[in-house]
Order: sequence, then structure tokens, then C-alpha cells
Amino acid sequence: MKTFEEIESLWNQQGGGKAQAPEEFIEKARKVKKKVIREHLWTQAILAVTVLVLVVFFVSVSVANFNQSLLGASLMAGTLVIRILMEAVSKARFAKLDETENFRSYTSKAVTFYNWRKKVHFVATPVLIGLYATGFILLLPYFKKGVSTGFYNYIIFSGIAFLVFFCILIYRQIRKELEMLKYLKGSEGEG
Repeated sequence: MKTFEEIESLWNQQGGGKAQAPEEFIEKARKVKKKVIREHLWTQAILAVTVLVLVVFFVSVSVANFNQSLLGASLMAGTLVIRILMEAVSKARFAKLDETENFRSYTSKAVTFYNWRKKVHFVATPVLIGLYATGFILLLPYFKKGVSTGFYNYIIFSGIAFLVFFCILIYRQIRKELEMLKYLKGSEGEG
């Protein structure tokens, strides 16, 4: 959020006696944009690696009844793939913001973007987490039959730990984006 405040300060200084070069404002906005896009790419990469690990793990464990457990594994991997796609769409939408526009127009479009992200976080994300957890729960009976007790306990522990870690990451991202949305809405009337 601090970087956006710096951009706003540079922009506001353009109208006063200490005019800043538009290039300075645009360069700062581009840096912020690159950072946000990089965060979306990291999220996509982490989720893609998780999907790969799930697929490799599922195939390597060779659960006793592959056909019946396929639904659980598909739910887990499928929800992560959907989340990857949602992050790709978010990245593309954010990349379309034109930092060379006037401050008010840019801010308005940024508010629209973060309002859309709010819907992603509060509607789609809980559904996806629920489906992911359902897939995990569906797999547990097959893991119990197909692996040792110690490994089964490890699966339960690591599955719950991953879900908690994933929820913490999502919570931090939501909090950061809501702070940015609040700040942008306050900035809309200015400039």
C-alpha cells in the first residue's frame, strides 16, 4: 500500500509548484504493477507445484481402488487448477490497467479490479476450499486401506497442515487487497 501512496503523492505534486516529471510517476506505477503481477505469478507457480505433487503422490501411492478414489484426487487437483486459472485471469485484468492514464481514471479502474478480487476471495475461494477438503476426505478411506498406519497419519497431518498454510496465505492476501481497496476508495475523491 505504501507504494501506491508514493505514486499518489508524485501525481498530486504535478499540479503544484514542485511539478514532477510524468515519467517519474509512470515509472513508479510500472514498478507497482510489476510487483502485483509477480505476486499473481508466484501464486500460480505454488499452486501448480502443489497440483504436480498431488498427482505424483497419488500415482506413486497407488491406492487400493484407483477408480473409486479418482473423484477425491480429481476434486483436490481440479480446485487448485481452477484457482490457478482465476489467478491468471486476475493477472491479465490487472495488467490491462494503464498506468499512463490520469490518476482518477487509474484509481477508478484499480477499485473495480479489487472489487472483483473481493468476489473471488469471498465467493469462489470458500467454495474451492470446501471442494478441496471434500476431495481429501474422500481419499482418506482409500489411503487407510492402502498405506501403513504411520504413513496414513502423516497424510492426515500433512493434508491438514497444507490446508491451514493455504488458508493463512489466502487470508494474508485478502487482508492486503482489502486494505488497498479501502485506500483506493479513499483516494477516488481526491486527485
